[in-house]
Amino acid sequence: MEQISHYRIVRQIGFGGMGVVYEAEDVRLGRHVALKLLPDEFTSDPDAVERFRREARAASALNHPNICTIHDIGEEGNRAFIVMELLDGVSLKARIEQGPMPVEDVLDIAVQIVDALEAAHAIGIVHRDLKPANLFITKRGQAKILDFGLAKVDERDAHSDQSAAPTIVSKAELTNPGTMLGTVAYMSPEQARGEDVDARADLFSFGAVLYEMATGTQAFKGATSALIFDSILNRAPVPPTQVWPSLPAELGRIISKATEKDRGLRYQDASEMRGDLKRLKRELEFSHGVSSSVSVVLPAAARLSDAPVPSRRNVWLGVVAAIVIAAAAAAFFLLRPAKPAMSSVAVLPFANDMGSESEYLADGITEDVINNLAQIQDLRVIARSTVFRYKGQNADPQQVGEALRVQAVLTGRVAHRGDQLIVQTDLVRVEDGTQLWGKQFARGLKDVSSLQQDITQELTSALRSRLTGSQQQAMNARGRENSEAYQLTLQARYHFLKRSAEDIKAAIDYYGRAIASDPAYAEAYSGLALTYDVAITYVSIKEIKDFKEKADAAARRALELAPSLAEAHVAMGMALSAKWDWSGSEAEFQKALALNANDANAHYFYAFGVLVPQARFAEALREYRRALDLDPYSQIINTNYAVTLLMNHQYDLAEAQFKHALGVDPDFAVLNLRIGQFDMIQGNFEQAKAELDKSAILGKIEWQAGREGFYKSLLAVPSNEEVVESIAAAALGDAARAIRSLGHLADIDPQDAAVYIRRPEFDSLHADPGYIALLHRMNLQP
Repeated sequence: MEQISHYRIVRQIGFGGMGVVYEAEDVRLGRHVALKLLPDEFTSDPDAVERFRREARAASALNHPNICTIHDIGEEGNRAFIVMELLDGVSLKARIEQGPMPVEDVLDIAVQIVDALEAAHAIGIVHRDLKPANLFITKRGQAKILDFGLAKVDERDAHSDQSAAPTIVSKAELTNPGTMLGTVAYMSPEQARGEDVDARADLFSFGAVLYEMATGTQAFKGATSALIFDSILNRAPVPPTQVWPSLPAELGRIISKATEKDRGLRYQDASEMRGDLKRLKRELEFSHGVSSSVSVVLPAAARLSDAPVPSRRNVWLGVVAAIVIAAAAAAFFLLRPAKPAMSSVAVLPFANDMGSESEYLADGITEDVINNLAQIQDLRVIARSTVFRYKGQNADPQQVGEALRVQAVLTGRVAHRGDQLIVQTDLVRVEDGTQLWGKQFARGLKDVSSLQQDITQELTSALRSRLTGSQQQAMNARGRENSEAYQLTLQARYHFLKRSAEDIKAAIDYYGRAIASDPAYAEAYSGLALTYDVAITYVSIKEIKDFKEKADAAARRALELAPSLAEAHVAMGMALSAKWDWSGSEAEFQKALALNANDANAHYFYAFGVLVPQARFAEALREYRRALDLDPYSQIINTNYAVTLLMNHQYDLAEAQFKHALGVDPDFAVLNLRIGQFDMIQGNFEQAKAELDKSAILGKIEWQAGREGFYKSLLAVPSNEEVVESIAAAALGDAARAIRSLGHLADIDPQDAAVYIRRPEFDSLHADPGYIALLHRMNLQP
């Protein structure tokens, strides 16, 4: 192996425009380091050598745990080198490619980075090239800023905003202003205009990075550099809370202030931004009970070293602290497989060329492919209710993929050819619109039940994913040799998802016929159980108990037939929650999520039906965010996420989420009802009237004037909406009626009663013996 000074080169781990990075062994101290060498073609260029040295000198003024340490700098022959700590982890760019980061992780990393920027700015160093590729996360969750190769260093005054010399490739430019430096998508407006910059330019760049961490998409985008410049100079990015609705509104405000185009209105120093981030982090930890630690699981191919990160030795304490160059981050890309697996996919509704009578078949095949792909634990699969918003729209796969933040989109078309069913499928890479895979499948109708399995098997290969044995077993539980039972089940699901009283009745009938055709069809039983659960909304009070018992029986039969079927455990979890068996219900949901972590409904029902009744709001809100990650356009999940924020007394976040839910579907009646109830809490009775009337759930109301008149109007409504009656009674001080109404709700709909008894409108009842007794009846703690 080649040796430079007393460093024995082990292997190349990265490269950049101004250096090649190797893993090397310090033969004197017996530790592994990162060794950066100036490329041979630059060794005779004095300007390049000066820039290389300046990178180390810029960082030499810093000593901070979130800035990569430089151990040594020197030359051997005509080869300049820098010796840096060897990092074990992943670049922030690589982490963002996996999708948006959890808010807790975003804030933890952001606080570390801004703290390091504050240290750099305090001694007159402006980085000028902050971007995800120049930021690193170690396996222990420690953030590191990389590459001060473009740093601006004021050697005359550590606190001055004026530059002594930009770091670029010619001596003339080393002292002249007006040169544009940095990476286009993360430049501040003043950088884009070639103006002199100060510390506020770094805060703008990091604001753009923060936006990307939280949303998974760049703040300033364009097909060309010119379009990106135009975006930076003239256009505000889409608010991050619109891109990803579960983000806290305060994080959106911080990002907006950091990316303010007028630097006079931007954060003026890093300490101000750090203070806002830390306050938000503390508030979320308090309200959600979340851990602020970051855990980064790095695939073996992405590790920069198999050896532990070396500790700093005393002998090096006098040596400068610095930044690993962007090439160190690029080592991740050098070492990972050339064709990485896709980590996220959306399956658009297959187009139906067979006529309306066969629509259920095209929809059913689509749904089965989604369900089968969802068995792959490391693959994020967008849920059915979100992708079906694009049904019949002939949507562009790239645009859909960008909107849903996935790496690949599958499209399909179903047609008849004689007595055969023809399915054409195409998998598109969202990044560049290229086709990753495509195939035509032909089956006779009697063999249609195996079609979705065949599509999934080949698709997983195209995605470079692999089904484990248990995942294959779960997928096999869906398919049946009995084609008649399979098609009847598809028709049942088709009607179930329409959610009208007539369609729910039709779904029960089709599921019954499927079971009669194949008594061992587990998926038909689990579907029937869920249908009975939903059907209680559409039947008389006398029928509710019977339907609950039928749901319980169907769920138990599904589990007997297919213990590996996640939907069966969801159905059983719901059946047990209706009996207020919280530990049993939770165990079933945990099994379901272990079998299929991509089941948005499992996350949602677990949150709303198990965690909320027990007032475990921090856990519930995390489950909601995961459900929305998989199913961002679900009307009911968006609505009840807002309701749960409301129950947790997070009124500002609830209001923001209600507004987002309106953007998803402004005519969703349940949403209008819940917004009306929120307006009631806020004392906005005129707005509450408008929303309640719009929902039409309570029927026509003859409103009286004033607060007392408003609630008396609600009490006068002949309605089965016991939640509204109990809310109105509590507001008017009639605790006995409020508790009696909640008790009636518990008799007819135990699941809803257990959820809504936690509403903030009942805070005044918490000490009432009747309220406490009702909680105990539901096996809940006050």
